[in-house]
Amino acid sequence: MNLTKKITVFCTSIIIILFTAIAINSCNIGLGESVDTESPSLAITYPPVDVVIRDEFVFSGTCSDDKGLSSVKVTVTNTDTNTSYGTFSATINEDKNTWSIYLNQSTGIDDWGRETWSFPDGNYTVDVVAYDDADRSSGTSSRSFTIDNTAPVFILSSPASIDSDSPTAYGKTFKVNGTIADDNTVKTMNVSVYDTEGNLKHTFSENNIETAGGTSVKIAEYDSDSTTTENENYEKIYDFTSSDSTQKFSCSVE
Repeated sequence: MNLTKKITVFCTSIIIILFTAIAINSCNIGLGESVDTESPSLAITYPPVDVVIRDEFVFSGTCSDDKGLSSVKVTVTNTDTNTSYGTFSATINEDKNTWSIYLNQSTGIDDWGRETWSFPDGNYTVDVVAYDDADRSSGTSSRSFTIDNTAPVFILSSPASIDSDSPTAYGKTFKVNGTIADDNTVKTMNVSVYDTEGNLKHTFSENNIETAGGTSVKIAEYDSDSTTTENENYEKIYDFTSSDSTQKFSCSVE
């Protein structure tokens, strides 16, 4: 009887040990690989909101995902005509945290020698979405801006003569007058003055040019008792050491 009892206890111990090993192995098998449950994030950092853009430009931002991004898709819409361009694929940069794409590329030269661009002038919205390897999306991030590829048209009324034998006469004040046609604000006007030999005397830059109702920009004005910028400009043009009281010049405006 003692022998039978010992054998029974021994067998019971083996069963318990085997059962425990199976339970442990079952837990390990059940862990598996981690599951991607988080969507990627994306933000636009450039260009600024409602900025006016011309020519080719870069559109860029930041992005992130816990498992890695697979793509960033970009769609461009002209909100004036409801015309869509794309979808385009942005470049995910080496750091995996930023993306970028170049838009509005040059398409050639027109019959008038002017460069043409992918997107015509107008108001635009760009929509951007990031995707990860599990095809989860970030949702759409948008940015609005204006494209103005066309340079302003300036119809010059004074000085008006292109004949050096009959130039437009000025006294103490030199102004550039005319009409500017453009859909947006004209930021800068550059006026370059040359002597009769074609040598550049000076280039003057004026900012925030008024276009409504015509344009009149004072470049130089002589006043012997003044230290204003206009008086300094006059002295840069007129040669006070010359014996000639009347001096001829030419100018270009852009």
